[in-house]
Amino acid sequence: MRMSSALEEARRLFAAGSPDAAIAHVEQAAAADDPEAICALANWRLFGLYGPRDPAAAHQWLQRGLALGSTEATRLLATLMANGTGCARDPEGAAQLLEAQLPQDPGTRLMLDTWRALRASAPPGPAEPLTAQQTVLRIPGVLNEAGCSHIRRVAEPGLRPSFVVDPQTRQRRPHPVRSSMSVGLGPDLEDLVVGFVNDRIAELSETRREQGEPLHVLRYQGDQQYRLHSDALPGSGNQRIWTLLLYLNDDYDGGETVFPALGLSVKGRLGEALLFRNLDDRGQPDPLMRHAGLPVSRGTKWLATRWIRQAPLGHRSQG
Repeated sequence: MRMSSALEEARRLFAAGSPDAAIAHVEQAAAADDPEAICALANWRLFGLYGPRDPAAAHQWLQRGLALGSTEATRLLATLMANGTGCARDPEGAAQLLEAQLPQDPGTRLMLDTWRALRASAPPGPAEPLTAQQTVLRIPGVLNEAGCSHIRRVAEPGLRPSFVVDPQTRQRRPHPVRSSMSVGLGPDLEDLVVGFVNDRIAELSETRREQGEPLHVLRYQGDQQYRLHSDALPGSGNQRIWTLLLYLNDDYDGGETVFPALGLSVKGRLGEALLFRNLDDRGQPDPLMRHAGLPVSRGTKWLATRWIRQAPLGHRSQG
C-alpha cells in the first residue's frame, strides 16, 4: 500500500532534520481526517513517541479512523480491545467489531476462525515432570497447528536481529548470547489468538496474565543459537519466576533446549510447551536452571517465550 502524501511529507521532514515540523504535519493531517495520519498518531500515543504515552488518546484517534472506514484503524482498535490496553479487556467485543467492519478481509477471517477453534479445542494434556523436583515440566497440546502458524505469521514482519545496547557507547551491538531473529508481541500485536495463548500460559503456570512479559517470538536458522544463560534478571525487584517455551514447529534438526547441570535435553514438538522455574527455594536465581538453545543444523526453528514475573509488570517492590 502506498504511503499517503501527508506521511510522505512527514518522512521527508524527519529526514531533513525537522522533526517538529514533521510531527505538526502529521497532527494537522490527522485533524483533517487523513486515515493514515490518524493511525500514525494513534501509534505514537500508544507507545509514547513524539509526546507522552496516552492509550486513551490512541483509542480516540482509532475511533475516528473507524468512522472513516480505515481497515488499519479497525484492526488496531480491535487488538487493543482484545488485550485491554487503554480500555477494559473485551475479546468478544473485539471479535464483534471485526465481524461487523471487516467481514470479507481474509486475514481477519483466518484469525477469527483460529481463535474460535482454539476456544473449542481440548485442553492441554497433563504436565510431565522432567526432573525429580518438578522444576521442568513438559506440557503437550498447548496450541494447535493453526495457532502456531498464526503466531509465526504475526511475528514474521517484525523480526529483527537480536541486539543489546552497549552501556559505555550507547550503541547497538549484536547480542552476545542470542543470535536469533526475534520480536516481542506488544499491545499492537496481541490480537485474539495471541491473547488466548497468554491466557493459557497464565493457567498453566497458575499465575495472572498481567505477570507475563509480552510473548516473545524467536526464529533460528543456520547455526543460530541461544547460548547458555539464565532467564532470571540480576538485581530485579520483580523477578522472573517462570519461563514457558512454546514450540511453534518441529520440522528441523538440532535446536534442542538443554539444561547441562540437570543432564536434560528436550526436542519440543509442535504445540508443546516447556515450563520451568528460574528461582530456587530461597527466591534466588537457580544456577541449575541455566539453559541453552543449541544450533539448528537443518531447517528453521520457531519458538515463543513468555517470561513470568513475581508481580504484574509495573509493580514496584518495596524490598
